Amino acid sequence: MSRSRELKWHEEIFTGVISAVFGLVFLFNGFSYLTTFFLDENGLQGEPTKQKGIVAFASLLESGWWKYLIVLVFLLVAFFQIRTGIRKYKSRKE
Repeated sequence: MSRSRELKWHEEIFTGVISAVFGLVFLFNGFSYLTTFFLDENGLQGEPTKQKGIVAFASLLESGWWKYLIVLVFLLVAFFQIRTGIRKYKSRKE
């Protein structure tokens, strides 16, 4: 079994920002935009791939009322990660 290490302060802040970006993308239907752009650009030719499936699933999630719960979770995780990163940074400086 591998032991996971504790994230450094800048890694905490970075992952928090990434979580916030995902939350905002869901909030403003960014995955639906990516899906329409992808289908317009490449058409429906070719076989199904994992990437096409993930984008289609995320687009499906965006069309429901539960997208707000997903956004809330992403933003809460982002808040806690950024706060933890700032606390680690302040404790490192002292």
